[in-house]
Amino acid sequence: MTPAECEEAIRSALPGFSFERVTGEYHGWSFWTFVVDGEWIFRFPRRDGEAQQLEREFILLPTLAARLPAAIPRYDYRGEWNDRPFGGYRLIEGAPVKPPPAPGDATLAREIGELLTALHNFPTEMAASRWSEADPGARWLKQQRAFQAECAERAFPVLSPRDRMVASDLFRRFNRELCNTGAGLTVAHCDLGLEHVLGRDGHVSGVIDWSDAAIGDPAIDFAGILGSSSSQWLHLVVEYYDRPTGDHFMARVQYYHRVAPLHDVLHGLSIGDRSIVKAGAKEFARRTR
Repeated sequence: MTPAECEEAIRSALPGFSFERVTGEYHGWSFWTFVVDGEWIFRFPRRDGEAQQLEREFILLPTLAARLPAAIPRYDYRGEWNDRPFGGYRLIEGAPVKPPPAPGDATLAREIGELLTALHNFPTEMAASRWSEADPGARWLKQQRAFQAECAERAFPVLSPRDRMVASDLFRRFNRELCNTGAGLTVAHCDLGLEHVLGRDGHVSGVIDWSDAAIGDPAIDFAGILGSSSSQWLHLVVEYYDRPTGDHFMARVQYYHRVAPLHDVLHGLSIGDRSIVKAGAKEFARRTR
């Protein structure tokens, strides 16, 4: 999607929204994202799956925003382009936190710990009702097993024999010991790398990119933090997390952290980008040494 197409889509779908021009753009794997007049963020899903994720954001984020100690997107504008929804929210001040944080940066660790406490305290029954999920626990496990099956079918052939064996062992242990979280499922961001945490003047100012949010294992959010920091700094975040962590907490964090690059492998295979496949396989090998 080009900036010109973004402008055309907004003017066509949202005639009441007055703006001058697209002033910036940055795109991820799932969304085209544009900055409008330096004040608004507009996100356009690339595929039908991401369109459904955006609809889930529309449903949950207005209620969630009031319960968190940092800003999150508030979609003031919604439209449709190419038969898919898109949304616009006022830009949240701040820049992505640059990893790795300083080992002694207790302020940032405390604020992320408090943010995760508030997020994971959000009533799961409320989220399940809004998302019309009758059995979110079964849905979460089904997603994890589907990921494992897809890895076995599509990712394993491009991994080394050693890495295939390691991945199989990780999946077996998860299914045998770790899928029962002990502390129960919570609303989780599910992609909480530091690149999605905005900072300003040494404090957390916001959290963006909620398209993967789900009722799931809270440990996955700590895995995202570990992926862009260090074990030492992660433990500092956990010190400020005021919730029970359940059985095998660090083992669960490590599991989600270690298998995360396999998502990159699958994505690279889906779009035919061998560089992403190679990078994901290399990172998986590094994390599981």
